[in-house]
Amino acid sequence: TTTTTSTTPPLHRSTAHRPRRPQPEWVMAIAQNVKSVVIQIPATAATPFLDWSIAALNDNNTAEVHSVSWGTPEYEYDDEVGVDRLNTELVKFGVRGVSTLFASGDDGTGCYGAKYMPNYPASSPYTTAVGGVYIPLFSEDLAIEADEISGGGFAVAPGNNRTQAPWQEDVVSAYQRSVASGSSKLYTASGRGLPDVAGESCSIKSVRGVEGNHGAAFWSQHSESASCNVTLNHLHPLPPAFDSAYNIIQNGENQKVDGTSAACPVWAGIVALLNDQRMAAGLPTMGFMNPFLYSLTDEDAAFTDITTGANNVESCGPGFYATAGWDAATGLGTPLFGGLQTAAMASAAN
Repeated sequence: TTTTTSTTPPLHRSTAHRPRRPQPEWVMAIAQNVKSVVIQIPATAATPFLDWSIAALNDNNTAEVHSVSWGTPEYEYDDEVGVDRLNTELVKFGVRGVSTLFASGDDGTGCYGAKYMPNYPASSPYTTAVGGVYIPLFSEDLAIEADEISGGGFAVAPGNNRTQAPWQEDVVSAYQRSVASGSSKLYTASGRGLPDVAGESCSIKSVRGVEGNHGAAFWSQHSESASCNVTLNHLHPLPPAFDSAYNIIQNGENQKVDGTSAACPVWAGIVALLNDQRMAAGLPTMGFMNPFLYSLTDEDAAFTDITTGANNVESCGPGFYATAGWDAATGLGTPLFGGLQTAAMASAAN
């Protein structure tokens, strides 16, 4: 059977993206009956990502899928530690047949020095970055759009150059030539593109700054997340499908969470299910996912292609717009399990 690992952050790190902890519950909700392990990084850790990766790789029974829902601006990690060291460890996971998935972050394009700045380790060429989508408020057709918080763009550090990710060169170059990518002055064109894929980061879009009896919505008082969780007033009732975010139980209480931190474990659960199918057929695990993901075509029907919305919440500019094909807001799109499963089995046969 497949084993999944969810890694949660040290709470003291001011620069780290600190989600609530939907990872374990939603990995297990998607990949039911798959053994799951939770790793908590000590608050005293000076190099938490390296600590996690080295310990996991030294474990002969390490999980076949690792879901990590936290990160830090790429420039900070590169200045403090350097991306090359951790990239080396991430390569080792792939060699071991282990899939690593990182949330791309809830800062949109990010911004540093008047240029877009993605989060790391999601910006590493050697892991799968998961961005976010949402269903717009009061949507009549439930069409999915890029979430404004979805971390995405192009890596800045030389060690994360796209020459290390040739599987995405064609689609990323095509996107950069399109108007959807905006001005190349705002990003490093040679960088690895992210996210690779996307998942639901919130189920309805909040309306910021609107509150009271005559407003469309107001912030949910029971949530720490300001990106998605809203409570609708009596003037605009919505059907039950428009519940807010992901439900978890924390400290014995029902909680609602959202963000790419929730989308990432959903994808991890899907990869675990693909592994189960392959292992039952005597095949190896999926391992490093990206060459497989970028090899898929429209005929494989493995993704819902997201073509509207932009990730501009923390941006130095208009952000990156979703468009047909890969884009720097939603990657290749959201998962269609049937197509992924068929392709995963067929790729082994080939």
